[in-house]
Amino acid sequence: LQPCSVLGVDFSASAVDFCRSNHRQEGLQFRQGDAEALPCADNSFDAVLNVESSHCYPSLQRFVSEVFRVLRPGGHFLWADLCRTELLDENRSLFQAAGFTLLRETRITDNVLLALDRVQEQRSAMIRRLVPRFLTRPVADFAGVPGSRVYESLRAGEVQYVSRVLIKPAA
Repeated sequence: LQPCSVLGVDFSASAVDFCRSNHRQEGLQFRQGDAEALPCADNSFDAVLNVESSHCYPSLQRFVSEVFRVLRPGGHFLWADLCRTELLDENRSLFQAAGFTLLRETRITDNVLLALDRVQEQRSAMIRRLVPRFLTRPVADFAGVPGSRVYESLRAGEVQYVSRVLIKPAA
């Protein structure tokens, strides 16, 4: 879509420094900030993208409200993350209560599992090579390696990987 500008926000100042050093392109900026208190003006973005991180935020409700605040009317929120299956309806309602209109929701769990299966040998080898032994289990879980808690909860249907396209209604 050839955006004029893109802003990446991360809680970690060192991650922002890394991105600033390694990803230089006109119109691309990185800023340290909290997803629950975005360092951005009201109605300042056409789109917000959040992939596989909001499940770690202390308050998903505050985050979703912040996204609503920074989006322009008619702006899109593109979200993908893990959600416990029994909480899907409650999770969806939280986005709608913030004011968003749901355009599309897709459960992509099967595709995510397929992708994890395809890269499992590479990920396992990298973990063995780079991660101290006492950290291999939590890192394997984070990486979704088959047999890990995350992978098995997806496989068993206890957790779903969901993609949503939402819009902030025009004023």
